[in-house]
Amino acid sequence: MSDPPTVLFVDDEPAVHEALARNLRRRQISWTPAFQQDPRAALAQATRSPPAVAVLDLLMPELDGLALAEKMRAAGVDCPILILSGCNDFAAAQAAINRAKAFRYYVKPCPTDDLIAGVEEALAQSRPAGQGTAGVGDQALDRLAVGVVVIDQGGAVVFANQRGGALLAARDGLMLDSAGVCRAERRADSEALAAARREAVAQQESVALSIERTEAATPLRLVLMPFDEAGRILLFVTDPDAPAPLSPELIAQMFGLTPSEARLTAALAGGLDLTEAAEACSVTKTTARSYLKQIFMKVGVSRQAELVQAVLSAAAAR
Repeated sequence: MSDPPTVLFVDDEPAVHEALARNLRRRQISWTPAFQQDPRAALAQATRSPPAVAVLDLLMPELDGLALAEKMRAAGVDCPILILSGCNDFAAAQAAINRAKAFRYYVKPCPTDDLIAGVEEALAQSRPAGQGTAGVGDQALDRLAVGVVVIDQGGAVVFANQRGGALLAARDGLMLDSAGVCRAERRADSEALAAARREAVAQQESVALSIERTEAATPLRLVLMPFDEAGRILLFVTDPDAPAPLSPELIAQMFGLTPSEARLTAALAGGLDLTEAAEACSVTKTTARSYLKQIFMKVGVSRQAELVQAVLSAAAAR
């Protein structure tokens, strides 16, 4: 029988460790907690024996949580990371998502049950070392003018490319709340976003909507795509004035597509749904569906989300 996975908690305050240890003993957990007060000692420990999950305090002397996370990544420690912060700081939340690739971002005091749930979900969704976020090349994602955000069933952000993180941090239309959940600036839009997320998961179809902004006249355009069996959603956030992220010519070369197929693929990879992509390519939706079948066959995928992943991953390798 294999040993239970280790979850490493790093916080420079002894009282935090004592409270966590006491509360965890009262819960039934299937993992072993380990505690470190010194972030440099924690780095050495994680490098010698990588934990299954790491829970890092944001503000620590000498080496803060984000710097520790980056050093762990550089040392080859590729476990899911949860960040704990003592302040409701949206810039810190953005940095945690983009720099540390944080799985969760919590604001203290965080209920123990919430933290346990986050740890257990991280354990369930952890991936093999060296694999990018759900197989999508991070380099390709960061090249895009479109924001790419991965959210879980509760709306919490588990990944954002550079553009997505910047849009969330700007808090103009979209934003992060203190629990790391992606919300809209207006309550009605937040409700529409939550409904679209549920619809995308239930129907296993892409859902499009617009989010109003305060600082810009044009709304943000969103497309939500079912991403995996865990119910995560791939969220594309498009500024109508942003340039196309990938050229159809490049896509045609990579996958052997016809010019018409490549234009449709570029539109879909840019965050448009099938109806919008058909309109952008000046074809009917029926024709677009016909193209899409051929595209799927040539690329070797069966769903639109898989097509987008394949395009971005191929771009990252060039």
